[in-house]
Amino acid sequence: VESNGNILCGTDYQGGTNFVVESRDGKAFKKKIVPDPYRRSPIDNMVRRKSKRGDEVWANLPFSTGDTKCLLMYTADSGKSWNRVIEYNRATHTVWLISSSKENEDQLYFALEDSATHGRIIYKVNDL
Repeated sequence: VESNGNILCGTDYQGGTNFVVESRDGKAFKKKIVPDPYRRSPIDNMVRRKSKRGDEVWANLPFSTGDTKCLLMYTADSGKSWNRVIEYNRATHTVWLISSSKENEDQLYFALEDSATHGRIIYKVNDL
C-alpha cells in the first residue's frame, strides 16, 4: 500500500516471525517485527482509506495457532503506530478486508464470520 509517500507491505512467513516493511524509494527497506501474540500471523491484505484526519492503512493478520491471535489493525501515521480494531481466534472467527479500489476511498468494508454458524456480518467504516 502506498500512503503519504511511503510504501507499506507485510510479510507471509506463516509459522515464522512476520514484519511490516516500509520504504520511501523501493530500494531501502525498514522492517518492524509484528509483536506477540500476532507475530506468527502473515499479513495477507492491506487497504488504504481516506479519513477526515488523513490516510489510514488497514491490515489483516488472519492466522492463529494455540499460542497466537489474529488481528485487524490500522495506522493513521504511515506505520509508526498501529491500532487494534478486532483481535480474534481463527478457530472461532474469520475476518476479511473486502474493500478494493485503485482510488483512495473514504469508506472501507470488512467481513466477520462465525466459524461455527457461518453467519457473516459486513461492517462499513467511514467518517460521519
